[in-house]
Amino acid sequence: MSNSPIPLPQTAVPAGAAGWQSYDAARWRALRPAAWAHPGWSLAALAGTVAVAIATTPAAADVCTEAAPCDADWVGAGVMTLLLAQMLWIWRVPGWAAATLPVLALASLWEEDAPFAADAAVAVAALAACVACLHRLDVARRQQALALEAAGPARHPLPARAMGVRRGRVQGVAGAVLLAAAACAAVAGLAGVAAQDAHAERATRLGATVTGWGTESLRVDLPDGGRRTVYAAFPEDYPKGSVVGVLVDGSWARLVAEPYDAMGWQLLGLAAAVPGGCLLGVALTGRRRAAELRRGPVPVLRVLARDGADDLRTYVYAADDTEGRAPVLACALWPAREVGAEADPDADDSDVELPEPTGRPLREALLYGAPGAGGEIVLVSGDADEPGGVLVECTHAPVAPAPLPFVPEPGGWRETSWGAGWIERLVGLALAVIGVGMAQPLVGGSASWDDVTSAVVGCGMLAVAARQLNWRVTADASGVSICGGWRVRRVPWDALAAVRPPSAEHGVTFLVRTADGTERVTLTQLYGPRVLVDRLRTRPAALRAVDALEAMRTDPALRPGEETPAGVPAGPVLVAFVVLVFALLVVLP
Repeated sequence: MSNSPIPLPQTAVPAGAAGWQSYDAARWRALRPAAWAHPGWSLAALAGTVAVAIATTPAAADVCTEAAPCDADWVGAGVMTLLLAQMLWIWRVPGWAAATLPVLALASLWEEDAPFAADAAVAVAALAACVACLHRLDVARRQQALALEAAGPARHPLPARAMGVRRGRVQGVAGAVLLAAAACAAVAGLAGVAAQDAHAERATRLGATVTGWGTESLRVDLPDGGRRTVYAAFPEDYPKGSVVGVLVDGSWARLVAEPYDAMGWQLLGLAAAVPGGCLLGVALTGRRRAAELRRGPVPVLRVLARDGADDLRTYVYAADDTEGRAPVLACALWPAREVGAEADPDADDSDVELPEPTGRPLREALLYGAPGAGGEIVLVSGDADEPGGVLVECTHAPVAPAPLPFVPEPGGWRETSWGAGWIERLVGLALAVIGVGMAQPLVGGSASWDDVTSAVVGCGMLAVAARQLNWRVTADASGVSICGGWRVRRVPWDALAAVRPPSAEHGVTFLVRTADGTERVTLTQLYGPRVLVDRLRTRPAALRAVDALEAMRTDPALRPGEETPAGVPAGPVLVAFVVLVFALLVVLP
């Protein structure tokens, strides 16, 4: 790798700009939220406790009676909207989540339908999530403090080209439109309730006999011999021949137990308010942080930068890391010269995977601002396309710490086998159960074409489950064993041409030299859902395997000294189990 980064013209370097040295950069990179503060735990706790609260709510609470009519539950709809918005804010806008989670905790305690213990569990989960968000925000502030310490007392204004960039315009407009749609839905629902209540105040209450059922409706005979069709959410709850209370106002009529149903408007408002609130939160937070960056002189750090090889991210390195071995942070940048005052680079791709950057030249750069997780920076670097030129870039997605670098242990690599973790096995088990359920109709008597289609899809899910349950890559003295869902592939070290990290289309790819050329052996989806890869505190096993195997391939001294048993494919075992289950379904009555 080149030791001569693309130079930055000295005229672009402000006086007193300090270099971000490897020691200070390592302290910044090592300062990460604790494992318990990972947003996945908060989301799991909230979702689990809410599910328990719903499951333990007495059935009588959902029954409409004439003594307790089913009025439109606007408070419940608001709490549910806030809860679903929290699922997004906890992940993307922890500041908003920390401010509103206590409100959700109080609302859950105020709710009376579910048992108090279940409501209290929801409140505890909400407060725990609030503490986790505050911890993540505190870590970001401490990262900024470390950057300020490394930058020293000097402060400098942003380059003029960076002052015209405006963050959050597209997302803010989209969020505002969605929230306006949600408000319109709420107004329409309230107007419908008010109109129905006005009819109810003028109406006469009569006892009517149920004569038939329709789709969400009842046919009733009135005492004067007239017949009406009235709305009923569950008509089967009213037996034929029974007498029900009906309110009649001219041509208008409804059941006493079932006032106007605003559920449709409430669902529409919820569907618009949740993404609208998330978009608006992301937009306002990014806009506020960008405005703070442009408010006055900011600290400047001399660093090195390099574009990612397989993504649209730029990776920042310490100023003395001329080999580009340990990236400090990753950020999505937009050239300020192409933005202008009227454009808005808001294509938010913070969920894009961050593979290890390789193969792109390093550039000398200046980092304007105090970087912290979720923050905003401006990067000024040497322009690779124009010798002597300067490239000014602004973030259009929050800054993220780069993956921690992995180095081999002295005398070899400690980890020599990598396989499915408990999350992947749970996913594989779920896919297997679903696949068996989809194929089960073929075991019965006659099967329709829909059953055949379902069975084909189920078999595909079983194939994916076989890989997820027990994939394994093992390195030993003579080569690499690649255990997929159905067979074990043995690749000698001499035949292993390269090991490539996961990209947008594939999983870990092994390039194997054969007599006919080079063959690709790809294990896909080894690292779980892509949206979780960047948020996991520990690097997924598949990505650790890439680091280790590529190092072992190029340096024989790092290879293990003994042979290691390969994994066992789960596919044949899974097929035998499915056949046994289907056989029992046929034999047993």
